[in-house]
Amino acid sequence: MRNVGMLIASFWLPAALLAGPAGEVWRPPQTVPSGCGSMKVEVVLVDVSKSLRRGGRFEQARKDIEGYLTAAAPCTLMVVGRFGLTADVHEAQFLATSDGRTRLVAAVRRLRADHTATNLDEAAKLVELLSYQLRAAYGPPANRLVVRVYSDYESSPSIGKPAFSLGEYLARRMDARYVRV
Repeated sequence: MRNVGMLIASFWLPAALLAGPAGEVWRPPQTVPSGCGSMKVEVVLVDVSKSLRRGGRFEQARKDIEGYLTAAAPCTLMVVGRFGLTADVHEAQFLATSDGRTRLVAAVRRLRADHTATNLDEAAKLVELLSYQLRAAYGPPANRLVVRVYSDYESSPSIGKPAFSLGEYLARRMDARYVRV
């Protein structure tokens, strides 16, 4: 009989090293701009899988998002996220100045539909992270989270993972309506 050992490693890093971009989990901007009596929080999730390129759907989605960002209500914290193989926050800005809107539109223009799969469950995990981080940063005003998803919903989960309905999940999780346009 052989003894099999297991190596467990523990790493202690100075807090200053954890503050940099490489070790950072996304956190929302901490201060609500002065002049904003109340705030809304909206998330725009963009599918960046190659399947969305068919028929110009990705370009159309980008144009729709740009128009939406331009017309969104002032003092809204707008978070632009992307998902495909993985999911992450691409940009977040309070819409208190034209500069914030400009940065968001530029971020959307930088998006590329180049992921080889659409893991809708990754988008769900991102919404969970955002929900937690936003409530921790802003309290009750962040409880009403509006999520807009731009996707063809052609699920292509990783090997061994079942198909996943992002719309149904969000409707259940957020006690909301699933409206597919």
